[in-house]
Amino acid sequence: MSLPPLPAPTVVDDAVLLVLPLSVMLLVAITGSPALRARLGPGMAFALACLAAPPALTYVAVIATGHGF
Repeated sequence: MSLPPLPAPTVVDDAVLLVLPLSVMLLVAITGSPALRARLGPGMAFALACLAAPPALTYVAVIATGHGF
């Protein structure tokens, strides 16, 4: 018994794969740049960090464990 074929990737799939590494870069930029945090203000910097952290950490975990996409 064989498994059914996987559906072809869509534009949404490609966009999601692009967002993950970008969220890592955003999180690193916010946490590593005092000038960027000062420019954004404490509330906006915290909000962006909270928004970027889940996909960024998920992507890092996937890469670190070698599970790839």
